[in-house]
Amino acid sequence: MSEPQSGARRYPRSFGGLIGSMIVLVVVVLGYYVVQNVLHDQPDGTPVAADYLTTVKAVQGAGIDVAYPRSLPKGWIASHEPEFTPGDRPVWSMPMLTDDRRFVGIHQEDAPLSDLLDEALPKGARQGEDVRIDSQVATSWSSWSSSNGDHAFATKIGDDTLLVYGSAPVGDIQKLVGLLTTEPVS
Repeated sequence: MSEPQSGARRYPRSFGGLIGSMIVLVVVVLGYYVVQNVLHDQPDGTPVAADYLTTVKAVQGAGIDVAYPRSLPKGWIASHEPEFTPGDRPVWSMPMLTDDRRFVGIHQEDAPLSDLLDEALPKGARQGEDVRIDSQVATSWSSWSSSNGDHAFATKIGDDTLLVYGSAPVGDIQKLVGLLTTEPVS
């Protein structure tokens, strides 16, 4: 005599059933991969240039003079929109990438140079010799470097401290300093 069955029926367990289940699982995983990686656009890793002159023009329209490059050297891009914080002590920052994708930034603020250096060169800034770089904003610049190879040049524009800094070679940073102006964007 057989015992009465109660509850759920048991499914047959076999090697063929295991293989069938694994095939279904592989098809589902491959389908997910195709949907996620093949059908969706993938960024190629190339940074997109920001239109920094529009932001400069808007800031100048508010009556504030900020230092910016008239144009960028060939292959350079403004890697993000410049940041401007209005107020009694406005702050201007503009990040860029060189043609070999090294960072260079401009930071202008009514703050002590030591505060800006602590932020821009966190590995400890060592002062070098003052240098002459002809630009529309200044000709005399203090030079700075850090233990990790970052460099900076600083000067005063009225009450503001202007710092041009980055991981790019010194020559690239000096090239940018020579392009700086505060003239109105045309």
